[in-house]
Amino acid sequence: MGAWKRLVIVVAAVAAATALLAPRITRRSSRPKGTAVSTRSLWPYPLSEKADFDLASRLEILASVQSLARIEQEHLPTFLSVEKVNDSSVATWKARTRAVFTANFAAATADCDAGRDIACVGKAMGTPELEAVAASFQNGLPDALRSWYHDAKAFHRGYHHEQLRRAALFPARTTEMLTFDDSEITGFELPDRTFLLSFDDGPTPENGTTDELVSALARAKINGVFFALGDALGARIASTSADEVRALYANDCVASHSRTHDPVDDAADWQASVAFTDDLLRRTFPALAGRPMMWRPPYGRRTADAAKILAARNTRVVLWNLDSADWDPRMDAAKITDRMISLMLLWRRGILLFHDIHPKGATAVPALVRTFGAAVRWQDCHAFPPA
Repeated sequence: MGAWKRLVIVVAAVAAATALLAPRITRRSSRPKGTAVSTRSLWPYPLSEKADFDLASRLEILASVQSLARIEQEHLPTFLSVEKVNDSSVATWKARTRAVFTANFAAATADCDAGRDIACVGKAMGTPELEAVAASFQNGLPDALRSWYHDAKAFHRGYHHEQLRRAALFPARTTEMLTFDDSEITGFELPDRTFLLSFDDGPTPENGTTDELVSALARAKINGVFFALGDALGARIASTSADEVRALYANDCVASHSRTHDPVDDAADWQASVAFTDDLLRRTFPALAGRPMMWRPPYGRRTADAAKILAARNTRVVLWNLDSADWDPRMDAAKITDRMISLMLLWRRGILLFHDIHPKGATAVPALVRTFGAAVRWQDCHAFPPA
């Protein structure tokens, strides 16, 4: 046999061996990049009624449960690209997440027909049983859902990467991922299939994206909480008037996002920043008198004792559990809508985070309202937070 032929055979053998090993290498080393995005056009059924919502929710939960189980096999520092993982925080996040999955799957199967409906098991399950169902449910999927399932696996792997990375860094870097205090509101306190809209970082100057969003909410007959920066609110009042600002938010609710967007855990004077905005809000909006003030820390970063300190000011820490990622320049309104549909199906309740300094919410939020129709309830901000 000539040298050239021997070389071809060796190269072919190496290529074949590499192909056999590639799936395992890929599973171990692949890390999601960027914000997790789903493709909802691959879902072939409506979502506008409760039964529709529950079917999609069951399958979304199972895809997420399966994703998390597979991530257990990863070396977390490598997977998350962090030098040191806080194992305690990760364990806390996993325990909470699995408990929510179990409760949500029970809610999603409460009214289904085990003899007819997809993934309707007809019995209560703990985490091990749910993980067993998640490992095998795709075997019975109709062909119409195969493309959705392939996409959902990638979405949930990316989404868990986002969440686990934040949990792994907590509390050295505080975020919305975990709480310090039971009084901190996350969105998981809301009833099943109930959602609250929230918007950070405004208001913008007159006729900007805040005005556009307020108008879009009014047309959709819903409202939300606008977490305003004190300096931005003061500038808007100075350029128009307090009366015009009150009229702007007449249908909605206004709360504090500190005076500036500086992270609280890095600022020695953070209490003064919160007090400035609280006082400005109470002067501008007399209806806030006597009501608890809501405060959202910029980036979700706060000190461990913030909730206790702010309680003396009758102020509650309000976080979120559904991040639209509208801050990501790679995310347009359509991608944001798709991402939020999947997250709403997964968590079944919560506080949606948008930013009124970006124009995307004015398109994405009405699209969510149209998509879900009667399947969900939009929480009236004026009846929030719960007593």
